[in-house]
Parts: sequence; structure tokens; C-alpha cells
Amino acid sequence: MRGRIRESLRPGSLGSLRPPRAVLALAEQTRRSLRRLAARVSGPRANIVFHTGYAPPDSQIADARRAAKILDHLLTEGWLLPSQVSVPPPLSVSALRGVHDDAYLESLDTPLAVARALGGSEPPPVDIAAGYLAAQRWATAGTVRATELALLRSGLVVNLGGGFHHAASDRGSGFCLFHDIAVALRRAREAGFGGRVLVVDLDLHQGDGTRRILRDDPRVTAASVHATAWDEEPLPYAIDVALGPGVGDETYLEAVRDLLTRATAESEPDLVFYVAGVDVAIDDTLGSWRVSADAIAARDRLVLSRFAGKPVVMVLAGGYGPEAWRHSARTLVWAMSGRDVPIPSGREMELRQLRRVARSFGEEQLSGPVKADDDFGITESDLLGDLVQKNPSDHLLGFYTAYGLELAFERYGLFEHMRKRGYPRVKVELNLRSGSGEAITVRTDDARRLVLLELIVREMREVPPYRLLSIEWLLLQDPLARPTQERPLLPGQDHPGLGAVRIMMGMLSMAAERLEFDGLTFVPAHYHTAAQARGTLRFLDPRSEAVFVAIKEAVGARSLAEATRLVAAGRLEYEESGEAFSWKPARMVIPLSPALREAVEGAEYDRAVEGAAREVKLRLTEPA
Repeated sequence: MRGRIRESLRPGSLGSLRPPRAVLALAEQTRRSLRRLAARVSGPRANIVFHTGYAPPDSQIADARRAAKILDHLLTEGWLLPSQVSVPPPLSVSALRGVHDDAYLESLDTPLAVARALGGSEPPPVDIAAGYLAAQRWATAGTVRATELALLRSGLVVNLGGGFHHAASDRGSGFCLFHDIAVALRRAREAGFGGRVLVVDLDLHQGDGTRRILRDDPRVTAASVHATAWDEEPLPYAIDVALGPGVGDETYLEAVRDLLTRATAESEPDLVFYVAGVDVAIDDTLGSWRVSADAIAARDRLVLSRFAGKPVVMVLAGGYGPEAWRHSARTLVWAMSGRDVPIPSGREMELRQLRRVARSFGEEQLSGPVKADDDFGITESDLLGDLVQKNPSDHLLGFYTAYGLELAFERYGLFEHMRKRGYPRVKVELNLRSGSGEAITVRTDDARRLVLLELIVREMREVPPYRLLSIEWLLLQDPLARPTQERPLLPGQDHPGLGAVRIMMGMLSMAAERLEFDGLTFVPAHYHTAAQARGTLRFLDPRSEAVFVAIKEAVGARSLAEATRLVAAGRLEYEESGEAFSWKPARMVIPLSPALREAVEGAEYDRAVEGAAREVKLRLTEPA
């Protein structure tokens, strides 16, 4: 079987036949044109509100281009026409004063007040504080405009911002300076709207500000599914469902269905605000839930279908990291077209490119006889051809020669990455009899012989029934670089990282696929290693996944370097016992076969994680 799969990857074989790229590009261009034509003929199924001022200053937490990425995707792919995009007018201070106290609004002139609302303790530069203030003011203006349009057209209007549900009348909190929904509703009331209102909040975090700031309007119902209650006071107009940490698809969607049934019956709304946070996603950089992209899309369809024909204002709310935009954009494609079209993640796009590279190799290029170090590179195989048999003991994993690895490193871009880092000449060394496996070392090909890469792998069968490619050791370092405040050395590092982890993991995934392993596996020695791998790898043991979730909950929005420092310094403890927490390495996998994928991504695994997460709760301790 392995030979047949390898053969299918050879150039010219049936497995590598694909339409030319020009044909594929023309077909996609035609599809986009047809989408635009359909949008013109059918008219807008939803309207979008956007302003370039929504973008906050760049930070390590939020993607400043999240809204712009969504809009770019919708326009570029032909799902949305420019005529369906509304630009909000500026928002007056008097509109904000209708909801927020004067003293609070005046305090926002000081950077420290802005920093506290955004969860910081040190005042940012004046221009950065002003940038956050302006961005949230524009996004609040967008929610006001979206509400006006929704009431006018009795349909869905989406503001590509907003959802600042933690802000109260006298303070900001949780990255929220103004409560945009409260401001929009106040304006609608002043304009004569007297109907019943339902706020459906499906962000990871409870809308504690919403519960408080709208409490004096008896025609409002606030319904929320979240991880933890930030405000536990029972309120007659609030429906709160706290699910705890580590939640997966099945539990989440069941809770959403139940909430919608109850909230609709109790509120009978004339206007719906949908706080569509995507920080519930498993790939969210801050969130502690494990909800898939498919489940988020299903959640949004449940909400929007339930209130079809009513005025609905959808706001983005939480979502952190470079992939957050995809989830909202997928929903908006469905809202515009009625079609669910998944948007591949950056990692999935990388894998597609890697597989194209993998198909460019023939077996003889990667696995041909080992070439001698002579002037001409002529071997017995060159003279006698197939009469000379390959010796698997001379090949990494019984397949790759040193020359094949060099070719792979070049085509996959690893050598180019090293050249850009200042290492123009490197050499690959193989040691197939290392004590813990088979080793690859890449050094500079000069007198310094600096080590850039060390990798030890082996075939692993200790997790039956799976056959795994185990990474026993991986070192990627930039020995000429120096640590900086932004990139300090992490535990286990002698030099800054080479910045090539994604390339290396992609190459190893392709090798594992080619050789028919069920998956790739390694055991992270440090928290930061697991956190960096988390977008691609899963913990094999559900309890280990629950521990990781508990760490994310405890460290909150801190940077990876700061979170790693806290874990390494013993600053976490178990809530119930007060016992100190220490990081215990646990096996992670990249599932490649359907069986392993189901084992670490299926509903049974999710339920096991949720059960363990209820038992494993951590908190930060005060510094000694």
C-alpha cells in the first residue's frame, strides 16, 4: 500500500493530474462574476455597516484589520456589492452622554483611564489611547447606524465592529469603552421606537455591562450563553447560562438552541441585537473554549434563521488572533447567498501549498541511492540502475536520503528562510543511529559550524492502534540573533528561535502523510511550546487538554512570554486545594488519519475534556 501511495505522488502519475492554474483562476473569476450578478438581480439580503476608523492600534491581542479582512473577502469574492455597504456618520458626544456619565466620559481624556478599561495598569502613549478611543467611538456610531437601517428595512444589518458588552454607564471594562448597543437603543427610543428588544449574547464572556446598563428599560431581555458569570445578581429580565471552561461543539449548540427557545418565548422581540463573538473558537488566542468553525457557523445560522424577517443588528464582539475574521465572514457569506462556504484557515492554506510541493517530488528524488562525496557524484546506481537495491538503513525512516532532505528543505522554503536570517550556506548531517531515534542536524557550512536545526524522530507504536511519527527532539535556533524585550528568551532557549516552526511542522506532516503514519506526535517540555503548537496539535489525553484550558483561563490576556514566565515561576495554583501547579509535559498529536482525528476531535473527546475541565481549575497567586 505504501508503495502505491508513493507512486501516486510522482510527477506524471494519475494522482498528480490537475487542471492548469490558469484554468482554475479563470473558473474562479467566472464564479465571482456570477455571484456579483446574482447579488444585483436578487437585491441585498443583508446590509453591512463599516468605517475605516474601526481599526484600533496594533496590539498583540486583537487583529486591527479584522473588520477590513471580512469586508475585503466579501467584496473580492463577489458575495457583497459596494452598494450594500453603509458608512456611519460621526457620533456626537451628546449621544454618548445619553448612556454614560459625564465624569466617566471626561476621564477618558487621560490615557490611564483608557488603559484600565482595556485591562492594563500602565498608561499607553497619548496617541495609542486616542486611537482606541476613536476606534470604539466609530464602531459605536456603526451600531447606531445599523439599528436605524434594521428598523427601516426590517431585516439583517451587520456592523463590522461593536459588541462592547462589558461597558457600564460609569466605567469601561473588558476592552470596552462605550456600550454601543445601549447608545443605539437610546437613539432608537428617542426616534420613536417603543417595541420589545432582545439581546442575544453568544460571546465567550457574559455581557455584564448589558445586564446593568439596560436594567431601567422593562422592554429589554438580555439572554447570554457564556463561560463564567461576571455578574451573578439575579435579574428578572436576564437569562444567563454559564457553561464553564473547555466547552465543545455538542454542548455549546445544545445550550444555544435552548436559550433561543426560551428567550424568544419570553421576549417576543420587535428588535434583536445579536452579539456574535467568535472568541468561543478553538483557535482563538485568548479563549478557553474549543468550538469548531463549523459549530460557530451553525450557531449563527440558528440565531439568524430564528429571527428572519425581523429587524436584527449583528455586532462582532470578541474574537482574537489572525484567524478570527474567518468565522464572521463565513456567516456573512451565508447571510448574503444562502450558501455555507467554509473559509480555510492560514494553516489549511499552508497545507494545500505543502501538498502541491509534495506532489512535485518523485520517489527517486527523495529516496534514491545515497550519493557519494566525490567530484562527479557518480554511484553504482548511476551505472547499473535498478540492479542496485536501496539500503533502508542508509535512509531516514527507511526512505529519505540526505540529498532528498536537502531537496525538500529547499523546495519547502526552509533553506530560503535560513538565508534570509543571514545563513547563506548550510549543510545537512544525518545520524541514523542516535540513542533516541534518527537525527538530522543543519549547521552553517563554514568554520563556525553553528547549529540551526536539530531534529530527532522515530516511528512510534506505543499508542495502539496508531502508528505515529514521533518528534523526540526539535531545536530551531538563530544563534546570531540577540534577545529583545519583545522577544525574550523562553525556558529552554539558549538563543532566540529561528522562526521556522510552521515550516518544519508542515514538512514533517507531509513526510508522515507520504509514509502513511496516523499522525505526528511530540511531548512539549514547556508551556510555551504547547501554546505555540496548539493551533495545529491536540493533546492526546483529554485531561491534559483540560489542564491547558485551565492555564489559558488563569493567565487571561497576557502575552505568551508573560504567561510562560508565570507558569515557570510557579505562580499558578489549584483553586480548590491551593496546591501549587507545575507544568507536566503531555503528548500532543497532529491527527492525519480519520481514526486519530475522530479520537482527538470528536464528540466523545469533547465530552471528556468538559468533564475534566470542571475539575481542573487554576488561579494566579500573588507574587512572593
